[in-house]
Amino acid sequence: MNMRLMNMKLLHLPVIVLAAFAVATHADAAKAKKKPEKKPEPAKAATAPMKIVQADLVGNSPWVKICGKNPQGGGQLCMTERAFGLANQPPVMIIAVYQAVGKKDAVLNLNLPTGLLLRPGYRIAIDSSAAEPGGFDYCLPNGCFSRGSLPAPALEKLTKSKELHVSVQRMDGKIVTFNAPTEGFAKAFTGPATDPKVLAAAQKKADDMRAALMKKAEQERQQLEAKPGATPAAGATPAPAAPAAPAAK
Repeated sequence: MNMRLMNMKLLHLPVIVLAAFAVATHADAAKAKKKPEKKPEPAKAATAPMKIVQADLVGNSPWVKICGKNPQGGGQLCMTERAFGLANQPPVMIIAVYQAVGKKDAVLNLNLPTGLLLRPGYRIAIDSSAAEPGGFDYCLPNGCFSRGSLPAPALEKLTKSKELHVSVQRMDGKIVTFNAPTEGFAKAFTGPATDPKVLAAAQKKADDMRAALMKKAEQERQQLEAKPGATPAAGATPAPAAPAAPAAK
């Protein structure tokens, strides 16, 4: 499938908050003290185990399916999408599956937080299957984006899965594994396009969440500046508005 099909816009919940996710945990390991350099035998060399942070996500919204005109060759292109976050927290990852009507293969889009090492990319696994490598296409201030092919066998496996695991590496070297539940994906993917009223309600919820986050950030900035001796902070740059979703057909 031609990747240019990805021109269809996502039903973005406030993806601007992806950059605010502290992909970090508060327990940062202390820096190890340097020991006298001693080169071990190659066969006996050992590497310290990589610390992995597990992030169990929940759906911030229901799965939605949006269909529109395929920009390549006519016909329809459908997108099935859901946003995920930590419990009672804004979204930190968005999963979207695109499929041209009549095709067996699909394309998987991932929207991930900023603050990640781009060169290692990420690893993705369906349930307990072996993880496959993936790379980022580009990053913006509101997150990093990736798209990759989803062959028919993998797509079928995804429709029968329980979880999708995406592992990324933070700038401090630690690995974060996002565990996203895929329950409900098959029903949404194989079903009709989502009712426009449901889409409108989801968009309103996204806008309300975004407004609340902006208000909270402004209040915290004002409180910080009100403290004695505090240096006035530079004015916050408003986050770009999330793009509107295409009308369902």
